[in-house]
Amino acid sequence: MKFGAYLYGLEPSALRQVAVQAENLGYESLWRGDHLVIPVEYTSALKLSAGTPIGHTTPLYDLVALFGYLAASTKTIRLATGVLVLPVRDPFNTARAIMTLDRLSGGRVIAGVGAGWIKEESQAVGLDFSSRIARMIEGIEVMKLLWTEPTPKYSGNHYRFDAVGFEPKPIQQPHPPIVIGGESRISLSAAARHGDGWFGHFQPWSALEEKLDGLLRLRREFNRMELPFEVSLMAPVNLSVSDLHRLAESGVDRVVIAFGNMNQTDATAILPDLERVADRLL
Repeated sequence: MKFGAYLYGLEPSALRQVAVQAENLGYESLWRGDHLVIPVEYTSALKLSAGTPIGHTTPLYDLVALFGYLAASTKTIRLATGVLVLPVRDPFNTARAIMTLDRLSGGRVIAGVGAGWIKEESQAVGLDFSSRIARMIEGIEVMKLLWTEPTPKYSGNHYRFDAVGFEPKPIQQPHPPIVIGGESRISLSAAARHGDGWFGHFQPWSALEEKLDGLLRLRREFNRMELPFEVSLMAPVNLSVSDLHRLAESGVDRVVIAFGNMNQTDATAILPDLERVADRLL
């Protein structure tokens, strides 16, 4: 079992402090979420059902730039975009940014991507929300080609280009692992078919085990059981040792403990929790 730390809301200087301490304590990876914009008013179903505590005043940073800053202060801990909303970005700039971070960090990037869940975010940047899954999948295909082919070209419904050069390639071969986040069946299907892993959330056991079983069936259906694949799960700080064993038995490869909250800006409350969880679980 690998252990990651998911860091909400911290300012860059506090993030650096927490990142260095997490590495010293033995955490394997750092994770951070993403949005391009947060509309002042939005009615997306996830916010209404789960009360997601994110609003238009929540401070957000570009994930790749932020991890570039943290890469300079750390040596071994992996840097995971958990997850980057890919459909609101073009895959060329995203591939260039992730490649750059991979090379600057010495090959420590986990490229977590998702389709996004705020309809109004897509509308704000002039994109159709209903096509987000298709654009995410094509975006992943484009990035893989840019990272691996000497003269990539592509012809899809949303992206199309003749042969181009894209150098240098990432350090990680064939490319940084692509982890797809999302709880819906279509997101699970995209992860099973196009990803190197899935990133989900801790939830009631019956629902979680049903999703993990479904993910396994989908990987088998797409003939991808022989390929590397990691299941990462975001979990609360009060996760028990028995929960941890049950997750391992259910096929979870990485537990990502969520520290802090969206509006927390300093590290004073997080550092003790980071150490307590390390003592109890790692």
